[in-house]
Amino acid sequence: MIKLRFPLLILLLLSLTFSEGRQQQIRSFDADQMGAYKEQPEFEYMNYTAQPPSVWERISWWISSIFQELFLNPNTPWITRFFYYLTVIVILGAAIFYIVRLRYGQGIAPDYQSYKSSAGAMVLEKPQDYNKLIGEALGAQNFKLAIRYLYLRALSDLNARQLIQLKSWKSPMDYQRELKGDAAGTYQELARLFEYVWYGDFDADKTEFEAGNQLASKLERAK
Repeated sequence: MIKLRFPLLILLLLSLTFSEGRQQQIRSFDADQMGAYKEQPEFEYMNYTAQPPSVWERISWWISSIFQELFLNPNTPWITRFFYYLTVIVILGAAIFYIVRLRYGQGIAPDYQSYKSSAGAMVLEKPQDYNKLIGEALGAQNFKLAIRYLYLRALSDLNARQLIQLKSWKSPMDYQRELKGDAAGTYQELARLFEYVWYGDFDADKTEFEAGNQLASKLERAK
């Protein structure tokens, strides 16, 4: 151990000797160059002026302060906080129910009648003579309406064959889930044509009606 310490001591003394003889270089800043930097607006850090809050920011802060004082203050009566959390739970529950209802409406409420879907609710309340309605629409050159009646007639036929169950709240996608095999594929094409024509901002033509009529006839033969 003593043999190891002696060489280390020699190296330390030599390093001190060489460092004392070396001239130290002290770096300094160029005053002219620093002045040029000060003239550039990007480096004017001390002249920054904070922007006052806008009117909407002040209103939001005011509403937030009232909200926190009424509901989130520990000194607020427990009944006020209870109704606050109850309201939050009800809103979240209603949103979740609405989303699930749109996605899985058939499974959770098969007999629910009051719900109306934007893409569904296409079944008329009373049985209709769709062939007559289609003829009247074609006579008026209203191919858009004729395709709608084609789709409704197809739904009525599928219901009569017990392949689907008509419900006013169901959407075209709900009926597609009930079908199997070729019927499901053909129905999907007809439903896509119906939605494209009926909800599109344009007038359908005879070619589109003939395509829908062929799909409807093919669907009548599908099982």
